[in-house]
Amino acid sequence: KGNCDSTFITTIKVNPSYQLKDSFTICQGDSVVKHGKKFKTTGNFSTAFKTNKNCDSSYITTIKVNPTFSLKDTFTICNGDSVLKHGKKFKTAGTFTTNFKTNKNCDSIYTTLIRVNPVYNLKDSFTICGGDSVTVHGKIFKTAGTFSSAFKTKNACDSIYTTTIKVNPSYKLS
Repeated sequence: KGNCDSTFITTIKVNPSYQLKDSFTICQGDSVVKHGKKFKTTGNFSTAFKTNKNCDSSYITTIKVNPTFSLKDTFTICNGDSVLKHGKKFKTAGTFTTNFKTNKNCDSIYTTLIRVNPVYNLKDSFTICGGDSVTVHGKIFKTAGTFSSAFKTKNACDSIYTTTIKVNPSYKLS
C-alpha cells in the first residue's frame, strides 16, 4: 500500500581455501611421500584437496634432487708396490668399492680397479770349463760367481736376472 523502502540484509560467510607450500631436498634415487603422492624428481608439483568446508585448495610441493655419484678409476701397479686412493692403500689386484658422502650428504661410491703387473726374479746357472766363456743376455762371463742384472719388464716393472757361473778347472795332460 504505501511506498515503503525495505532493506534485506544478506550475510555471506566466505569459507577459506588454501594454497599451502612445502619443499623437500632428497638424494638421487631416493623419494619422499607427501599428500598421498610419491615424489622422486626435481620440480614443483600441485596436489588438489578439499577443505572440511568443501572448498578447493592445493599443496604446492617443491622437490630438489641432489646428485649422487658412481665414480670409477683404474690403476696399474707393479707387484710389491701400492697406490693410495680415496683414503685407502691398495696393493692387490681386484675391484674395490669405497663409499663416501657428497657435500650435500648423498651416498656415493668410488669403484677402484687395481691391476698388478708381475715382477720377475729369474735365475740361470751355467757351468763352463776354465778358459771358456758364456754369453748371457749380451754379457760375456769367464769367471765363477753370481751376477745380477736389473731390467724393466714390458710393463716397466723392476725385475732381476741372476746368473750363476761355475768354472770347472781345465787340466793339461802331459
